Formats: sequence, C-alpha cells, structure tokens
Amino acid sequence: MLNAEECRTLAEQYRERANQESVPRVANVLRSVCHAYLALASQLELLASVERQEIARTARKDDPGP
Repeated sequence: MLNAEECRTLAEQYRERANQESVPRVANVLRSVCHAYLALASQLELLASVERQEIARTARKDDPGP
C-alpha cells in the first residue's frame, strides 16, 4: 500500500512527464494524474491523523485513572 510520501513522489514524476510532453492532451492527463496522487497523499495523511486520534481517545477511555 502506498503512503503519503510515495504518492507525492509519484505526483512529481507525473508532473515532470507532463512538463516534457509535447502532446497537450497527454500532458493534461498526466497533470490530472499528478493532482490525483497529491489528493490521495492528503487523504492518507488525514486518515493517519484520525486513526491516531481514535487510538488516543480509546486509550483514555480504557484508562481507569488513579
């Protein structure tokens, strides 16, 4: 499974390909793929944040305290 950093790396690779592409239609699709990977990276970071929050919340709930 990809992580956010890997998605950003792939996005950069697609951006570079788009910048080198001479056919406008292909370049547009490559840029679209780039943006999709960037969006996925953001979503994966959000998911990781929510999972950390839920783990912390569950740990507090299960902690009987002093």
